[in-house]
Amino acid sequence: MPTEQELADIGLDVGKTTKVPVHWLAFDPENPRFVPGKEPQGVNPVDVIRNLVQQAELGELLQSIAQNGYIGIEPMIVMHKDGALVVLEGNRRLAAVLALRDPSIAADARIALPDFIADRESLEMISVHRVTEREDAQDIIGFKHINGPRPWDAYAKARFAAAWLNREKKKGKHGMTLREIAQRMGDRHNTLRRMVLAVEVLEQARRHSLWEIDDRTSKKFAFSHLYTGLSYQQFVDFLELVTEDERGDPPKDPVPLDRHDKLARLLGWLFGDRREDVEPIIQTQAKDLKRVRDVLGSPKATIALETDRNLDAAYAIAEVKGEALRRGVYAARVGLREALADTGSYDAETHKDVLDTALEVRSSARALVAAIETPERD
Repeated sequence: MPTEQELADIGLDVGKTTKVPVHWLAFDPENPRFVPGKEPQGVNPVDVIRNLVQQAELGELLQSIAQNGYIGIEPMIVMHKDGALVVLEGNRRLAAVLALRDPSIAADARIALPDFIADRESLEMISVHRVTEREDAQDIIGFKHINGPRPWDAYAKARFAAAWLNREKKKGKHGMTLREIAQRMGDRHNTLRRMVLAVEVLEQARRHSLWEIDDRTSKKFAFSHLYTGLSYQQFVDFLELVTEDERGDPPKDPVPLDRHDKLARLLGWLFGDRREDVEPIIQTQAKDLKRVRDVLGSPKATIALETDRNLDAAYAIAEVKGEALRRGVYAARVGLREALADTGSYDAETHKDVLDTALEVRSSARALVAAIETPERD
């Protein structure tokens, strides 16, 4: 691995770009892609390459480099740390180059190499741009992977933005706000704010030993359950969540101390808790997260959910405006279709009560239509 003097000898001072031997390069152990459930199984390069094969779509990149050689129009971004050039941006390309250079690495990483590699010499010296520290590369990395051509998953984006924001907060009044960071990263929506707020909630739960990501019961960490849930006022009220600090950013401890028990319970509902051997109550986000929202909007239903963790039962208690109307109409439609299919068995003598009820249903249906039909539909 290179010394500072060796870097100076080839002209790789901070802020400079040049080519370096590929064996000087090392994967970034803090790669934001390595979120819970998607971490490499070990720390050696083969483990990292195998991980990137699984989640970063190396196939097309491998094929392109094999056919054209490593062109290196866009230098990898590196910093000198612990005697190595740590690749902050370009880990996918490094994985592809290492696999193409060494068939044994490719085999260990379970990569099927192309039959022909056009320019092997191009794999030996790699163009890099050197920065002093991680912070110096955050603009280009954030823009590329938040809304750019190679977006990370939601939790990776959120962790990257939260780490950036924490570095800015340490600068005091001279540091950027999250809104400014979002603009630099190309995010023009409020999604990043909700994601960072969710990261702060998770970090608070971890620090206070309430719940942490490794406590989830599923291999996949469904981060969107939390950041979407926190966009609902019912979730905010349940936690008495503080959503902004004096800078307008998500605060460090957004959940008050006296609501910590509620926070632990909510995270268990969303993700399960292996410590208590309980599964999440969320099966599908589109349906169940909104049902949790509606339950939290009803004090009686919330108590029921806290008592027995039965979402169906709690939702039945929640007085959701308009839901009884919807359920009643759809249930009536199903019942009437079943009755129509069985009209052949009608007998005037034995089914007189059925006719009376059908007439009553007709009257009720007309009254319902009259009550909800709008003038535009006339």
